[in-house]
Amino acid sequence: MSFTLLIVESPSKARTIQKYLDSGYKVVASFGHVMDLPEKEFGVDIANDFAPDLIVTKRAMKTVREIKSLAKSADNVILAADPDREGEAICFHLSTLLSKSKSQIARIALHEITKIALTTALKSPGKIQMDLVESQMTRRVLDRIVGYKLSPVLWKHLHNPTLSAGRVQSVVLRWICERELEIQNFKSEEYWRLSVKTKTSFGEELVLSLEDKDKTINSQKKVEEVWKDIFGADCHPELVEGLLISKSSDFVIDVSKLNKSLKVTSSKSEAKKKFPPPPFITASLQKEAGGKLKFSTKKTMSVAQKLYEGVYTGKEHGTTGLITYMRTDSTRLSEEFQNKAKSFIENRFGSKYIGNYKARSSKPEVQDAHEAIRPANTSITPEKLKGILPPDEWNLYNLIWKRAVASQMSPEEGINQSVEAEISGYKFSASGRKVLFEGFTAIYPESKKDNALPELKVGDHLKILETKAEQKHTEPPARFTEASLVEKMEKEGIGRPSTYSNSIEVLYKRKYALQKQKSIFPTELGLEVNTFLTQKMAYLFENHFTRDVEADLDQIALGKLKRIEFLKTFYQKFQTALREIELQKPISKKKKSETENLCPLCQSKVLKRKNPKGKAYFICSQFPECEYMEYVV
Repeated sequence: MSFTLLIVESPSKARTIQKYLDSGYKVVASFGHVMDLPEKEFGVDIANDFAPDLIVTKRAMKTVREIKSLAKSADNVILAADPDREGEAICFHLSTLLSKSKSQIARIALHEITKIALTTALKSPGKIQMDLVESQMTRRVLDRIVGYKLSPVLWKHLHNPTLSAGRVQSVVLRWICERELEIQNFKSEEYWRLSVKTKTSFGEELVLSLEDKDKTINSQKKVEEVWKDIFGADCHPELVEGLLISKSSDFVIDVSKLNKSLKVTSSKSEAKKKFPPPPFITASLQKEAGGKLKFSTKKTMSVAQKLYEGVYTGKEHGTTGLITYMRTDSTRLSEEFQNKAKSFIENRFGSKYIGNYKARSSKPEVQDAHEAIRPANTSITPEKLKGILPPDEWNLYNLIWKRAVASQMSPEEGINQSVEAEISGYKFSASGRKVLFEGFTAIYPESKKDNALPELKVGDHLKILETKAEQKHTEPPARFTEASLVEKMEKEGIGRPSTYSNSIEVLYKRKYALQKQKSIFPTELGLEVNTFLTQKMAYLFENHFTRDVEADLDQIALGKLKRIEFLKTFYQKFQTALREIELQKPISKKKKSETENLCPLCQSKVLKRKNPKGKAYFICSQFPECEYMEYVV
């Protein structure tokens, strides 16, 4: 019996697609890449134009035998791996392995796993895009060169044969280490935030804060001076006494009997629209899922993969893909989706809620072949899937569905308000927003709720009911979370959607970094490796270098730059830096010895280290389980 063999990467994707096709098709999975560079050998022939020694991986041998056997009997072979560079490479490798079969081989790209999308793709199969394959192989060869050549240097100089370096992972490690050293070197300063609760002539209450942008109110004595200037210590000494005797860092004092008031000096209102956020790209999805759902980047992509490949949605639609491809840098949406979303919005809310969406430009030109992450079928609302999808899948789909539909809605309309008032030469202010029309927030309520100010005009008086003094301290920058790291990678152009999560995971695997309550800490080993790399090969791990590499890979994918030309230029510079390091003596083990000091937090041994700029610091041997770190004075 004649049939067409259709090959995808994953079994779940294969099962979904098989249900859409008749008995004339047989759908199988390759289980990802079937060919790669050898695990225990360099696998790149530098002298022969960096030719890669691609072999069938040990894991894929059985799968390849089965696929070859099926291909011999098939009339046609259709390759349908994911529509990105990795997927294109998988299709190329499969076509190479099946080249001796008599079957006709074609390629289709599925940006969503639905029956309509599959039917459309099968009507117009295309060819493998070799420029994308070249770009993928360039990245693979480049990363093999960096890892294979640089890792032994780490082993030699740091006396540890388990270490590794990577083009993207080492840049991300540098960010984490620099942030940690910045936090530990931060000197907190005291300041106070002063505010007053007031009442208008109509009885409405309003809290205003003292304007102190430069944080000049930096001690309890300064607080006392302000209150004395405003109220007079002789008139109300308990204002000062309350500060002195209170054990709390917040001092709230009733001053309503003093009959003091602020005079309004400015009252402004400005009509302002808040536009909906664009639909998700990979980075923004990982950030939002991390913040709202507490998902790790790895979990976000795993759940999104399931939604893309196909899940059971009930009797009406059966098993189908719920979202478009989730590795994308583009906010573009198809005209078909926009029309269906606007129809839904009009039926649910009315025509006034329909917006005028324009996609923002995406960074890498090649990735604009993908749309933004959106629901494949707008009519499958999250409400219809409640109780059918597992909680994680439902929560992520709900987030994606609402964000995509909200992007097609009109902006929230409101009035931004600001009030300034003075007393005894001190200026107090308050701001608010009065919402007039909810717009997109009817679906995606990400902005603050209505916090409108009372209607005030210049010259009005506000009676002071209560004073509040809050003791504050300046804080160091926050440690990275997975979400904020992905956001920075996207902003800096480091890596691509398909590599964001893996770049972070490899730092955990190598024990260069770990998570504590969502925050990412470098380990003592990570700090040591980072110091060595940034001192010896700083150029390789600068943002601009890695960003430029990504831009060159995009140019290769567009057919505007040749792989061999790019690799020759890179390797020449890389080899020069390697030779300079190899001429240097390995770091002495004695310099890594423990000091005689004990950690003041946990009593463990204290180590002495230097940051990439040569500044010495002490660090607990149990770091980051114990967070003690202090610069040498």
